[in-house]
Amino acid sequence: ELRRLERHRASASSLWNFSHFFLVKEGYALNLDQMELCNRSLKQYLELSVMYETMQRTEGSLRDAAEEMAKKKAAHTLGPLLDLCSKPYRRMLLLRELHPLEFTRYLFARQVRLLFRLNRLDEALAKTRDFLPPFLRRLRHTMGKASSSSSSQ
Repeated sequence: ELRRLERHRASASSLWNFSHFFLVKEGYALNLDQMELCNRSLKQYLELSVMYETMQRTEGSLRDAAEEMAKKKAAHTLGPLLDLCSKPYRRMLLLRELHPLEFTRYLFARQVRLLFRLNRLDEALAKTRDFLPPFLRRLRHTMGKASSSSSSQ
């Protein structure tokens, strides 16, 4: 299934859907994790992160969705930085109820968790150091939009 979806993506097919692709690829990553193949699982999450960041930069629909979610104050519901269990993330993504910042944080948490399992603490710290400044800038920007849209109503 993953190979088929990757072919659809490569051919720019209208059948390709990031949410579905994510669910399949993450399912694969979770299976690898359960089989103690953490390096291979981490690779899957790194690929998903790069793909998602690229899509955010290039596709207006993701930016529009982020702005719509900001209007609904979705950023106020962000969980703890490394939390993976407080929300049904996979279901929320499928229903398009997951704020882009929350999704970015989720991918980050998965990667850091795997780095800790691999005892690659220096990499986990470096990843955190690199992740936090842009994440906090986007969070402040999103929350600023949410407060300005609520004050204008």
